[in-house]
Amino acid sequence: MVNASNDLIMKRFNRFFFSLILLTLACTPTFLQAQQSNFIGYWEASMKVGSSSIRIWMTIQMDSLSGAYRVKLDSPDQLALDLPVEETSIRRDSLGVKLPKMMAEYHGQLKDNETINGTWTQMYQNYPLIFKRSLIPLVFNRPQMPVAPFPYEIDSITFPSINPKIRLSGTITRPTSNVLQPAAILISGSGAQDRDCLLAGHKSFWVIADFLSRNGIAVLRFDDRGVGASEGNFATATSFDFADDVSGAVDFLKKYPGISPEMIGLIGHSEGGMIAPIVASKRDDLAFVILVAGPASSGYDILIQQTRAIMQANGSKEKDIRKALKTNAAIYSIAKSDASFAEARKQIEKTIQKKYWYLSKSKKKENNLDKQSLNQMSLQILSEWFRAFLVIEPKDYLVKLSLPVLAIYGEKDVQVIPNPNHALMEKYLQEAGNKRAEVITYPELNHLMQHATSGALSEYALIEETFAPEVLQKMLLFIQQATHIRGRN
Repeated sequence: MVNASNDLIMKRFNRFFFSLILLTLACTPTFLQAQQSNFIGYWEASMKVGSSSIRIWMTIQMDSLSGAYRVKLDSPDQLALDLPVEETSIRRDSLGVKLPKMMAEYHGQLKDNETINGTWTQMYQNYPLIFKRSLIPLVFNRPQMPVAPFPYEIDSITFPSINPKIRLSGTITRPTSNVLQPAAILISGSGAQDRDCLLAGHKSFWVIADFLSRNGIAVLRFDDRGVGASEGNFATATSFDFADDVSGAVDFLKKYPGISPEMIGLIGHSEGGMIAPIVASKRDDLAFVILVAGPASSGYDILIQQTRAIMQANGSKEKDIRKALKTNAAIYSIAKSDASFAEARKQIEKTIQKKYWYLSKSKKKENNLDKQSLNQMSLQILSEWFRAFLVIEPKDYLVKLSLPVLAIYGEKDVQVIPNPNHALMEKYLQEAGNKRAEVITYPELNHLMQHATSGALSEYALIEETFAPEVLQKMLLFIQQATHIRGRN
């Protein structure tokens, strides 16, 4: 539950998919089942991590027929829902929950049926965690969530990446029509994303697909490699591997019944807005590209810009922001160098130890700067994906795009900052001689294209809107115009 030093790292390595193991309590004495059933219900806690507090919700249920218990953990402040519980143990007044993928576990004791006193352990660090019974569950109101019946066809499909050994799994929503239809492929941002792009209780890709398909556009969305039903290894993949997966999706759609091979385009969000130009710059058979919060700055610059914006949105002091920027810049410079993994790891840990030499051993542990935490941080920063992301220059691909391009930014985005990315996007598309490009920054919108107050990540789960209607409408109009132009040409 501990925040990583940078949001992109957090998204990639601390967003996990729901996993459930049921513990069957067969042949358990009646009085013991009665005691254990006191755990059933909704529980809320707040864990102190450094100077921050993280809310955690726990739901414990039992199947009335099998007696199997189910434990669900959510951390809305970290945008982490359905944490991967893989083992649950309930014995008399004791509760044990294990999450191996997060190197975490929780052990607690039931007190007076209203409190569970326990300890959360993650990456060898212990945090006191007391759950209080809640009368209501953690509920997110999502008014844009698509609801049946649907006025279009829904197909479950699989297709190969450019590497035929890797098959991706996804969904196509397509209007019922005898006419060949235009189609869009949705490309997700950083982190292990499913086909709906589930984040903070929002399914933005499902909302986009539903809107477009209700208005005559077929949409393909798919689980990232190694996620959901898709094959492959997500942990070792880079942005270029994901670009291969998207290109495989294009090849697949070109032969799909009812889809016009001349009217296929890409819609990428965040890192997906960096991947889409990589794919489009290598193909001449795409009808359009839409970049939603797509980076125009290098990966290194995006992370530096992001650090400042996130800290400002969280109310950090300027002196603390400058210190963080200096430290992060030094670490990222090491990561994007040609140094071997072992050498870069030594340099990163030495840089951080030198920076915080004055902290006591207990303070280092409290602030996740102990040896174990530094080791974990180094593994994340020196992953294949992160090192590749740091050196990607979107300019190299944007200057090659002559097809219709729509780039959209949110004024309150703290992850891909509209200034300078809006101006750089315009500049590179002009250098490409692109006469069919449009770059827009919408006021009041955040990184997820929600109407927001501050743009801070903590707002994502609190905002009921999943995707701004005006952006959906603009995307639809752009696709209609682009595919009409493509058809005439």
